Amino acid sequence: MDYIQDWYEASIQGTVNGVEIKGYADFMVATGIKEPQKPYFFIQEYKPSS
Repeated sequence: MDYIQDWYEASIQGTVNGVEIKGYADFMVATGIKEPQKPYFFIQEYKPSS
């Protein structure tokens, strides 16, 4: 059975069309006990640069 919980400011990374993307999600729902394993939902806050 997968253990699902909420994670705050967790790092997340992946590869999309051969481009590696990584950053920190403000909030994520994922499996895992000590660190997130498989994310189901995440929110990344957009902070425009000035």
